[in-house]
Amino acid sequence: MPFEIKTKKRQRHGEVGASPGTIRISPDALKPQITLVSYNKTAFKEEQGHDIDYMLNCGKERPEYVHWVEIKGMGDAALVNKIGASLGLSPLVLEDITDTIQRPKYDEYSDFILAISRLLILEGTNGVANTQFSILIKDNVLISIQETYDEHFEGVKTRLRHSKGIIREEGTGYLLYALMDTLLDRYFAWLDKIEEHLEHLENDINSRPRKKNLAETQRIRHMLIMLQRATSPERDTMNEILRSDNPLITPHSRAYFRDAYDHCIDIIETIGSFKELATNLTDVYLSTVNNQMNDVMKILTIVSLIFIPLTFIAGVYGMNFQAIDPYDGKHLPHNMPELRQPNGYLYALLAMGLIVVLQLLIFWRKGWFNKMD
Repeated sequence: MPFEIKTKKRQRHGEVGASPGTIRISPDALKPQITLVSYNKTAFKEEQGHDIDYMLNCGKERPEYVHWVEIKGMGDAALVNKIGASLGLSPLVLEDITDTIQRPKYDEYSDFILAISRLLILEGTNGVANTQFSILIKDNVLISIQETYDEHFEGVKTRLRHSKGIIREEGTGYLLYALMDTLLDRYFAWLDKIEEHLEHLENDINSRPRKKNLAETQRIRHMLIMLQRATSPERDTMNEILRSDNPLITPHSRAYFRDAYDHCIDIIETIGSFKELATNLTDVYLSTVNNQMNDVMKILTIVSLIFIPLTFIAGVYGMNFQAIDPYDGKHLPHNMPELRQPNGYLYALLAMGLIVVLQLLIFWRKGWFNKMD
């Protein structure tokens, strides 16, 4: 079954004229679930809990570790305030984290980094939610905040648990790359689904176009626009990171960010080509429907041309102007003597049949029937 796309709109909230730095928690936001992952070259530890103070203090108490505080759910304003107080965050930063309609961006402050991305989540079988994913980095602590309980970074955690690659040897800068690269890989997965669906649509439109094909094409265009809005700023984010002189972004990590930048370019170009293909499919659909309508009109025209002379003959002899008055037997001039012709009915039908055969032969010689294939 082709993949159908139904987007779930982001909810805009907040009062007009509210003071800058206001923390806004959506009424349907989930209660936070917190996981602490601590690691270095030789050790790994994973903890579940709700004591955010303990987890944030681990960065100071265990400086030999890199600490990843993963927060799923944003339904606790007190938790956000504790994070702000512990890291010394500006109220404007806290507002960006909780107001989940932010454009992807990368900001460096005096002693911490803020990165915001869009995270697209499949809901059910055909729903797509556009959610926010925020990252805060200060020294050896990275805090990731997402809106849902879904697990999106199991691959990163597996690499950390089993010490695969260099992820356990690098700091928070490389962990930032690993998380952002995972988001980009998710975009590639979405594009694969869209490409498959476009192929199904192209086959359906070329074989038997239907109204639902046009609606599906418009939904895909909407999805591509949403992807474009999510990925285009990521290119700027990668640019900012590559030009950064922040010590957390080491030269070794910067090489990987350069590869992620190439992925951004690839995604953006692919989205552009898919948008053009979706537009072309719309044109093909309209052109095919018009061609089918032309064929129908041609058939109706041929049928009309065949019956026009037949209708004329039937109409003329349907007037019944007799040549002789049935009451007094007088001859009536300029009337129809052939109405009394023996076998006149058969002759009229034979004449009509010959006219039809002659017309069909003319239409065939002109190639009208071939043009309807």
